[in-house]
Amino acid sequence: MRILYGVCGEGMGHSSIASEAIPYLKKKGHIIKVFTYGEGLSFLKNFDIFPVKGLLISYKEGKVNRLETVYHNLLDFPKNFLNGSKIKKTVEKFKPELCITDNEPIVARVAYWKKIPLVSFSALNTFVFHDIKKPFIKKSSSLIAKSITRAIVPKADERIALSFFNKTFKREKVIFTSPIIRTTIRKLKLQKKDFIIAYLAKSHDYLLEVFEKINEKFIVYGIDGRENKKNIMFKKTPETFARDFGDCKAIISNSGFSVIAEAIYLKKPIFMIPTRNQYEQFYNCLVVQKKGVGEFSEKPSEEELRFFLKNLKVYGGEMGKISYNPNEPLRVLEKAVKRFEKANAPDRI
Repeated sequence: MRILYGVCGEGMGHSSIASEAIPYLKKKGHIIKVFTYGEGLSFLKNFDIFPVKGLLISYKEGKVNRLETVYHNLLDFPKNFLNGSKIKKTVEKFKPELCITDNEPIVARVAYWKKIPLVSFSALNTFVFHDIKKPFIKKSSSLIAKSITRAIVPKADERIALSFFNKTFKREKVIFTSPIIRTTIRKLKLQKKDFIIAYLAKSHDYLLEVFEKINEKFIVYGIDGRENKKNIMFKKTPETFARDFGDCKAIISNSGFSVIAEAIYLKKPIFMIPTRNQYEQFYNCLVVQKKGVGEFSEKPSEEELRFFLKNLKVYGGEMGKISYNPNEPLRVLEKAVKRFEKANAPDRI
């Protein structure tokens, strides 16, 4: 089939999922054209890409700046309509038979316009269609985040939710399946060495003083221009990050879906720092904490980090109960594609 694949370019998680799904579909004989923006333009540069204007999030001092996010997207996203003739020509020349989107709105609109079957294949489907007990103060954030995400892809012929669940199952017309794990992570030769990886935003540089007080070795990514300390080494190259990820005994990081999924796959306990005002990351933290494989805090303290590091064996034991099959979500996606090769699309959900 000729497949138009839309990839959200906000952050690296959506692109890392697409970087596994697209080659898998191509090996099955499908022809893929990618609509993406932001980080997706560089991460997926080896594929057939058509750049579009996408929805991006503005950050300030370690949290989502909602006003700037709305302002910039109101200015930038309508540029797609100015470029509408080029999008139309690209679509008509490619002649897609199926559309797949990971929270990318243009491909969804192409599907509605051309009456092409649409598959929503995204980790964001999980927090939209699966609920979890949350603090009262987060209920309004949850409602807003779900409404916005649902509005990006309001209808789909099939919804596949990448999740932290072990098995594939269907609930309320949504197929929940396990995470996609990048090939580079799957091929790592694991060694458990005596250090912790910390992937920090600039707003979390205060944690460096906390690390100096803790009798552990830390390798820090994300903060450049610092001199190594007695127990802290600074690195910045992606190539070494994957290797260090395989060798570390624990990770301190943001709470993006992909990094958490890979940490669980590698059996690395994780302390998560969700970006404030970004409910999806907070949801991920709640799920992981409930599974007993990590902890989280929006502003970690020395006490919270010491508690986490003291209980690494406990989290490791719980991780031993979780086993992801990295091929399972790809098989689920291919099954959905096959469904539309010969059948007409059912009522959208």
